[in-house]
Amino acid sequence: MMALGLVLSMMVGLARGGKFGRLADFEFKAFWAVLAALALQVLLNTADVAKPGPVVAFFAPIHVAVYAFLGYALWANLATPGVKVLLGGVALNFLAIAANGMRMPVWPDALRRAGMFTQLAALEAGKALTHVAMEPATRLKFLGDVLAIPRPFPRPAAFSIGDALMLVGVFIAVQAAMLGPAAQARGKAP
Repeated sequence: MMALGLVLSMMVGLARGGKFGRLADFEFKAFWAVLAALALQVLLNTADVAKPGPVVAFFAPIHVAVYAFLGYALWANLATPGVKVLLGGVALNFLAIAANGMRMPVWPDALRRAGMFTQLAALEAGKALTHVAMEPATRLKFLGDVLAIPRPFPRPAAFSIGDALMLVGVFIAVQAAMLGPAAQARGKAP
């Protein structure tokens, strides 16, 4: 969903007169930390829960590391437009995850509404390493994946309020980068 949000943000940036070339000049401090967070998240997403190993055994500290790297990178870039909103979304997701054994709570109905039946089956079978089906004891349910984008949207999804804030933050950052400082000074960029 984040990749699609990034592409749509760039399309809107172009429609507003922005330039792709300005994205190359966009300075983002500690980008290595974003790459480290992404690498660890891919490791978690591709781990086979049925085959115990170090990733499965240490998924909680690895998940904390994902958010620590991401938080560090965002903190280093607080002055960048949109980053505070993005950081707020990351913080809300981390709260939901930390309150539920380092797993993001997912409302099964959100997966049903999005038509994500394979993911629903994996979740209900306990095969999701970083996600857990909501139940009565789930904490901070409203911060979990409770929202859905169904078909005919090209990439149906279940997502959280934190994910939505992250998308807004990315949108603001891309607009600011593509439109450049002159447009910001004139008040044309968020």
